[in-house]
Amino acid sequence: MLKFATNIMFILIIFVLATSLPLSTDILTLNLSQPIIENPDESPVVVVSDITIESSSDYMITDGNLSFSLISSTEQFPEDLLSHFTLNLIGNKSQGSTLPLDQVAQMSPNSVGTTREYTVDLRSVLESLPEDYFIVQIAPDKDYALTQNSESLEHMASTYDFGFIYNGTSNVLPSGVIGMTLYYPTPDYEMLVPVTRAVPTPDNRWRSLYTQLAGGSKPGLGLIEGDQVIPHSPNIRISNGIANVYLYSQSLTGFEDKFSVITESIAQSMLSMGFISDVNFLVNDSDTGSFGDVDLSKSYANGNSVIGYVGYNSNSEYAFLMPLTKIIGPDIQIPDRINEIWNILKFNDSEMTYSEEWIQLVPPQVEMIDFNLEGDLLTLNLNEVFNTITTTESVESKMLIDSLIYSFTSITEVNRIKITVDGNTPTNPELATELVPPPYINMEP
Repeated sequence: MLKFATNIMFILIIFVLATSLPLSTDILTLNLSQPIIENPDESPVVVVSDITIESSSDYMITDGNLSFSLISSTEQFPEDLLSHFTLNLIGNKSQGSTLPLDQVAQMSPNSVGTTREYTVDLRSVLESLPEDYFIVQIAPDKDYALTQNSESLEHMASTYDFGFIYNGTSNVLPSGVIGMTLYYPTPDYEMLVPVTRAVPTPDNRWRSLYTQLAGGSKPGLGLIEGDQVIPHSPNIRISNGIANVYLYSQSLTGFEDKFSVITESIAQSMLSMGFISDVNFLVNDSDTGSFGDVDLSKSYANGNSVIGYVGYNSNSEYAFLMPLTKIIGPDIQIPDRINEIWNILKFNDSEMTYSEEWIQLVPPQVEMIDFNLEGDLLTLNLNEVFNTITTTESVESKMLIDSLIYSFTSITEVNRIKITVDGNTPTNPELATELVPPPYINMEP
């Protein structure tokens, strides 16, 4: 009886436990194929979130070395980082070049942490390019995710060395001679370069001038040479300040496609003497119709044009100021003429194609803040960079100053110019006074 009662109590206890604690099938399932992880790895995955570019070089690179840094938002850098950047050299007058950055940049051993420092030897990169001012740009690939928020880095560099001779200008000549400014064509008969030659005072200055011009420039100047660089004229008649130049078919053979430059050469040379106001050309005694691409009814005079004087050097040890003339309408106001000239000097005139032989004398970093015209005096207010390149007696400085004087006094209403820097007197004492154009430009060696 006692054994029976004990069994009943055991069954009741099991029944109570079974109804108060629900069973889970997971507890009863044992899967030996699942791995057992004792120490799970909870360290974060490091991701480079952004790469930016910074530079320690000046805006204008003069020592030939470009220094820059690539900065990561973490200390992680992809191994192929530089392959996603290019070095772009954008010329102001030339095509320039594009190079993969990983071919020209060297990493500094000082690179630590989130910054990698690099240098590029620009001298070796630029030595194969023509003389020009270049925008030196380091640019990331547009589709490279790590540089989506990084802008291109830009500097300026120059391949001009100004290692030539510039004879400059003059206000006086020795007694017994006169100065003849001869507008010689360039060897390709595309442009004209004025050269002042001292000539013993002749009996007939107009015939002497024509003969001097026809005989070409002195050898080695990079200008036109020869015994007859313009056609012979048997007759030059001058009356009431008007010159009539007579030309005939027998002397024009071979000059047909150069006739516009030739007539401009003769006319500008004559007009530079000061007495003549107009020059006309007659072919076979006729001043009607046309010859080559020249309208013979056209009279050459100092008319509606703006002139910017740039540099010229062509396979020679000598450099000259060269006028770039742009015809404008008579209704163009003086402020617009001033801006037109500034664009020409900065090689920013979209209507002009600038040749490799031409020298940009106003560097890109020199800016005209404003200007003011009072009477015949034009004041040009330039930025501080102007001081840094005109404090010495360098060829670059002399040519730049002469360029500004001749360019802006080519405006009929302007006879004098004054230069200020941020409203103050320039550091070069020669620029503390008003400037007028000397009568003799580009003195012949």
